[in-house]
Amino acid sequence: MRCLVVVARVLVADDDAEVRNLVRRVLQAQGHDVIDAHDGAEALRLLETMPCDLVVADVYMGDVDGMELLVRIQQRGLRVPVLAVSG
Repeated sequence: MRCLVVVARVLVADDDAEVRNLVRRVLQAQGHDVIDAHDGAEALRLLETMPCDLVVADVYMGDVDGMELLVRIQQRGLRVPVLAVSG
């Protein structure tokens, strides 16, 4: 039996560095390429230059929280799934 491994580029946006690092380590251990951002504004800047397969965003962040990030991604016509999470 053959196993199909899909490697994704995942953008993790969270204002808590410990959470970002934990999520990054878990995803990297599964073979994914992970980029991280300390807030939604940084995540948007990164998405403009680095296409991603998935965004994992904290719902509660500073100026641009996870829900606002989702809205801005949609407004810009970026086609990337967003997983909104909260601790």
